[in-house]
Amino acid sequence: MVRFFVGIDIAKLKHQVAVLDERGEPRGKSFSMANSAEGFAILSARLLELGSPADFLVGMEATGPYGWPLQYRLTATGYRVAVLNPLQTGAFAKTRIRKTKTDPIDAKGLAELLRFGKFSPSIIPDERALRLRELTRYRNIVVGLLNRFTNLLGARLYRTFPEFAARFPMLCLPTPLGILAKHPLPVDLVRVPLEQLTGRVRTLSHGRLGQKVAVEIQEAARLTIGIPLAGDVYALQIRGIVTVVRTLQIHLRGLTRRISQVLGEVPQPLTSIPGVADLSAAGACSPKLGPREMLVLGPFRRVRDEAEAVHGRADRAGSQGGGAGDSLDHGDLPAARDLGVLVLPVAA
Repeated sequence: MVRFFVGIDIAKLKHQVAVLDERGEPRGKSFSMANSAEGFAILSARLLELGSPADFLVGMEATGPYGWPLQYRLTATGYRVAVLNPLQTGAFAKTRIRKTKTDPIDAKGLAELLRFGKFSPSIIPDERALRLRELTRYRNIVVGLLNRFTNLLGARLYRTFPEFAARFPMLCLPTPLGILAKHPLPVDLVRVPLEQLTGRVRTLSHGRLGQKVAVEIQEAARLTIGIPLAGDVYALQIRGIVTVVRTLQIHLRGLTRRISQVLGEVPQPLTSIPGVADLSAAGACSPKLGPREMLVLGPFRRVRDEAEAVHGRADRAGSQGGGAGDSLDHGDLPAARDLGVLVLPVAA
């Protein structure tokens, strides 16, 4: 039976603690504790003065990662911990006559909410679900960084060589990245021998593209409308951005493989459904996820990025491209899969 209700107002460096008994009376003054092992030792000692872990119900607001270590330590020590939704705690705080907001008052309010029992604790995932959640959330962050740097690359090209960005609407693919890594400016492309450029294009595209594309690129570079000013500055930026994009792509492939490995350890039937790949299944198995990886629709022709597919937003995967409506050749499919888009071949 619960005899004491502990409200903990979570912060980055220090937490505020308030303890109420069954009648709602404070048991000692509210006190602060550091977000550290020493702070946890102080909290444990104060609580053990009142009773055993079974006598307590501890409540803390869901405030991102700041309260996770304390939640874990309390649970491991035998305390019951309720992680409270901020919407619930905020609504309960509005019922107070005085609207003064301080850390001690907030901590006491959490304890009062526990005592009244008018709350629904947030889901606390087990370790397997936690691993999936953290991997998929982190992967979403990496995808966002990849989108951002690809857009930065496009912004530089629209100043220096807009025709190149038009020729390669998905700048995050290997062919345009490889060309820009060696020849970031139009003047560089004009100077390179055609045979050398043709060989590079053919190698980067695995034989899918060749001399015709190389000639088109050189002719566009010769006649470009791009500005010829500050070329050294733009070349430095383009090469640097290309390096970052390639690094993020490698990291993204590793994350995708790791998610598949972890998903294999979780009993779930989702991947047995036709069309449901590992990333979608991992998102569905992980509580509290953001936008989930979804789909490439069409007979290998149109790409739709995850956020736009689910939420209708125009967060395109690439510079002015990578969203619905961009044509995709069969040779691009492996790269598109690697860049975080699930490719589903469907009937026309």
